[in-house]
Order: sequence, then C-alpha cells, then structure tokens
Amino acid sequence: MSKSKKVKKKYGPEYLFSFVQTFYELLVIASGIELNLYDLINQHKSISSKKLSSLKNYSENLINSWCNAATAIGHLKLEKTDYSLSKWAKNFLCKDSPSYLGFIFQNMEGLFFIYNTLKKRFNGHYPPITGSHAVNIIKSIAPLANLIVPILRNEIPRLNEKCEFLDLGCGLGSYLVLLAKLNPHLQGTGIEGGWGLEVVNEARKYIKQNNMENRIKIINADILNFKPEQKFDVIFMSGSIQAFQEKDAQKILNNSYSWLKKQGTIAIQEIIIDENRLGPQPNALFDFYLHLASPNAGLYSYQELYSMLKNAGFIEIKKYDIISGLSHIIAKNKI
Repeated sequence: MSKSKKVKKKYGPEYLFSFVQTFYELLVIASGIELNLYDLINQHKSISSKKLSSLKNYSENLINSWCNAATAIGHLKLEKTDYSLSKWAKNFLCKDSPSYLGFIFQNMEGLFFIYNTLKKRFNGHYPPITGSHAVNIIKSIAPLANLIVPILRNEIPRLNEKCEFLDLGCGLGSYLVLLAKLNPHLQGTGIEGGWGLEVVNEARKYIKQNNMENRIKIINADILNFKPEQKFDVIFMSGSIQAFQEKDAQKILNNSYSWLKKQGTIAIQEIIIDENRLGPQPNALFDFYLHLASPNAGLYSYQELYSMLKNAGFIEIKKYDIISGLSHIIAKNKI
C-alpha cells in the first residue's frame, strides 16, 4: 500500500483571524453560561429574545445580538421569532444535564489573570493565587464529578461496596459527596492544602450542606507530608500529580501504596501526553499552560506514570480513555 503524502499546512493572515473568531465564540459561550441563558431557554423550550431579556432585565439589544451569534455557531435554532436550544447545547451547556461541560468556561478570569501577568511568570515570579480566586477555580471544575463518578464506579467495583475512600487534592469535595450519595456504605476522606485554607473551609461547608459530616471528613494537609491514621480501599487523585515534579510525584505514589489495604486500588485522573490519541499540538499547548500556571506543573506521559506506579510497587496498571485528553490510570497494590 502506498503511503499517503503528508499535506503541509499553509499559514496566512486567515490563520490569525481564525483565533479572533474562536475568541468571539468563547465570549458567546461564556456569556450564555454566566447569565444562565442556555438554562433559561431550555426551561421555556422556545422563547423570543425580547422575552428572554425581560426575564432578567438584561439589555434587549445585547440579548438579541447574543441570540443571533449563538444561532450562527449552532447553539440555538430560530423558528420565526423564537429561539430553542440545539441538541448539542442542551447536552453540554445546560447545568442540569448529566453531560454538562459548561463549567470549563466559568473561570475565564483565571485565564486573563495569567495573561495579565505573563512577563512576571517568564521572569520566574508567579503571583500568588488569592483565596477567592482559588475557590472560584474549584467551584468551576466541581461539576465534572457528575460525568466522571458513574465511570469510576464502573471501573472500580469496590466503590459500590463497603469502602474507605481517600481523595488526595479533593478541592470542593464533589467526588466524595457524589460517591457517598450513591453508596451508603462508603466513608470518605478528602485531603486539601494546596489551594489554601479558604478552599478547605469551602469544602467543609459543601460537606455540611449535603449532610455528610458523619461520613466525610476534610483534612487541611500538604499531600507530600500527610500521614493518615488508617488505610483505604481506594485512593483517588484528580489533577494532582501534574502539579508536582517527578521526585515529589514518586513520593506521593510510594506513600499511596503504603496507605492502601490489601487488594486496594489507586485511580489517577489526569490529562496525559498520548501521541497516539491527541497528537503533539494539544499536548504541547496544555503543557505550556500548566507551566504558566505553576512553576512545578507539567504533563506526564502514560509511560512515565506507568513507570512511577511500578516503582511504587503497583500491579495490574491499566489506562482508560474518558473524554478527549482525559484518562484514568488504575492500579492495585500487591496482594
């Protein structure tokens, strides 16, 4: 079979203008999420821009312009004077949808914060993240648990049985709460310290709001120096490993191995370098973003994580691809 000729990508002025258009599309999505416009339209099934603006006393001109733009990019459908959601927008941009992903756009100020401090970061000076900014970040990504928890319960049967569960870098505690709601025999512990005390307090408040104080505890501790008083059936980490350089990441995995009960399971949820799946461009772009966000952060390849897990003593190491770029790496300790 003859090899297909690789088409060389041509760059011209339109290449830069495409980024401007993408930015405008981000503004449309961010506006729809921030102002709950997708949810309002979904509640009414079909609605005119005039009525939509009157519901929240928003500018009629701006709402009409937003509706036109959202229709142009396929998020809305227009019939006569009324707008309704496309199937895609209903699935991914409505907050009550189990596949809601709009939270990705709820922390746009975080991106602008990095943009406004680029020179300082390249000079090695990383401005500290304020407590309120950290809380906004963890709140914006918390809804991902609704999509991921059913997958985790399918991958790890122990999550459906009597289980002691540890979440290292628990953020708001959304995974802990949802797992506990779905399994009355699960007890959870969340470790949080990297974002500061304000995030820990927010997580404790979230646990209390969900009446889970007797089943979930949040501990303010540095993951690297945490010393638990018990062992666990399952240890979970989401976006934690990528925040550490290899030496410290290896220490966390070594510790995790010793904290597990016999036949215990570790589950790592990360965006990992995978050339066969995403290709070099998205990997390099996200890796650059992580380095801008934190001096120690960066992507690991699956092979690197596999080697670190094996060095810690783990066996039966498997990778499951979840959504674009996001994977679960699940392993067990030796019996």
